[in-house]
Order: sequence, then C-alpha cells, then structure tokens
Amino acid sequence: MTTAVARIRILNVNYCFCPHVQRLELSIDRTLDYFDAAAEFDSQSSPAIFDISSEPPRTKPLVALKVHGTSRQLYRGTEMFAEVMRGLFPDPSSVRVLDVGAGTGLTGEMVHGTSRQLYRGTEMFAEVMRGLFPDPSSVRVLDVGAGTGLTGEMLQSLGYRNVDALEPVEKFAETCRQRGFYQRILNQPVGMDKPVDAPDDTYDAVCVVGAFGPGAIPTSAVPEFVRVVKPGGYILNCMREEYLRTVDNFRDKLVPLLQDLEKQGRIQQLEWTIYPGHFNDKDGLRMLYRVL
Repeated sequence: MTTAVARIRILNVNYCFCPHVQRLELSIDRTLDYFDAAAEFDSQSSPAIFDISSEPPRTKPLVALKVHGTSRQLYRGTEMFAEVMRGLFPDPSSVRVLDVGAGTGLTGEMVHGTSRQLYRGTEMFAEVMRGLFPDPSSVRVLDVGAGTGLTGEMLQSLGYRNVDALEPVEKFAETCRQRGFYQRILNQPVGMDKPVDAPDDTYDAVCVVGAFGPGAIPTSAVPEFVRVVKPGGYILNCMREEYLRTVDNFRDKLVPLLQDLEKQGRIQQLEWTIYPGHFNDKDGLRMLYRVL
C-alpha cells in the first residue's frame, strides 16, 4: 500500500492537507532534505501534533504544527465562502446544500453555524451594548453595514426595539427587511460626500460591527456618524485590528481622523481594546466614543 504524503513548505505557507494523509513531511526549503523531520500518524487521530523542536538551530522557530487547527489559520477559502452564504438565503435553515469535496467537514461546520464560533465581533459588541443604556427599548440605534442582520438580531435579544439598518448592498438590505429586526432600512452608501438619510441628532448610538473592511464602509463616513448621533450618544465599532495597517482606506486615515475629531471637541474616546479571535485567529479592535 502506498503511503499518502502531505508536504508543507513553511516559509511561504504552501499548505495542503487531506484526510487520507498517513505521513506528514515538513520542510523549510524547496527540498525535504533541508532537515530530516517526518512523522507517522493515524489519519483518524484528531488533533495530530508534530513536535519538530529537534531541528537544526536555524529552523528553531518552527516548533510544532497542530494539523487540524492550522488549516483554519492558513486557509481563507471557507471564510470567503461564508461571506457569500450569509446573505444568499433569507432563511438558511430551510435550504438544502450539497458540499462537494467535503473533506474533513470544515465547510459543513461553517454552514451549520460555526461562523458564529469563529467570529467574535458581535459578541464583543454585545458586551458593551448590554450595559450602555438602562432602558434599551427606548433607545434608537443605527446598525451601519447591517449585512444579513446578525447585529440586529443581537440587539433584539438585548432588548433594543428601535433599530434602523444602513446597508449599501440591495441583496443584504432585502435580507434585513425579511428578517424583521429593523424599523427602517436605509439601502444607501455612506461617506465620500454621501450623507446618511437622517436628520442631525437622530440616534442614541451608531454601531459598526465588521463593516469597516476592504471595499465596505469608508473612513469618510465617520463624520456622518457623529452628525446623526445625539450629544451624549455613542459610536461603537468592532473591526479587525490589522485593517488599520493593511487596508488603504483605513491606513493612516481612520486613527488620524478620530484624533482630529477629539481635538475639535466633537467626540471623546471611552475605550480602545484589542481582543483575540475577532474572526478565527485575527485580532479585533473595539472602539467606543461618546459624541459631545
């Protein structure tokens, strides 16, 4: 019987793992001869950990791999798949799905709700919203970049009954309408000289949960958030921390803008917290501002 082999080239993170693999070979260069490290394992064992701490000194940082967990850190396919599936069907519980090439079931886990376990943005948002207002039923909230209504659902569970959604994508906006968590749906862009369709001082809070991302809500929308929030109200944002450095729309823009608004006496920073696991292994950033 031929032994199936999975090869990983560590430095360039070329990763391939199949459930039928019976032997794992690790290499730091183009050939497996760079150092002699191979491990035999039973493909049914989960998780399988391969300790390579005995490699030569120049490869010392590569200590161990946890095969069944590393795939989620190095592989974004399921994440990108989930971005589409979240908004594809108004009621996913009634939909029948065929997962072709199911492998170890990672896609199936996502379909059955694992996305909520891998994504902590809504959870971190809820921690703040639980104690922000004594009577949430009397509070008016704008959920910016509402997507498929995950934040609206959380707000509903926390007792918030007067919530509007701003969602630029028509498909997502329609999903928000159908789910029934929102009083009003603003299907419009915001920022880049596109104002929110609401008067000054309309909302007690503006929430941006996961909507500050590539190609989504821009930095230029922040002054609009300040405009529509009542004095004494709040702007709460949960996003990937790395986007402050890796996304052109935020790098050297979002933080300076917030600092300028503070200097102008328009907002006051109450919280700036970096937390682990915002999505999968990516750190999150929770920021809370009071509008003055």
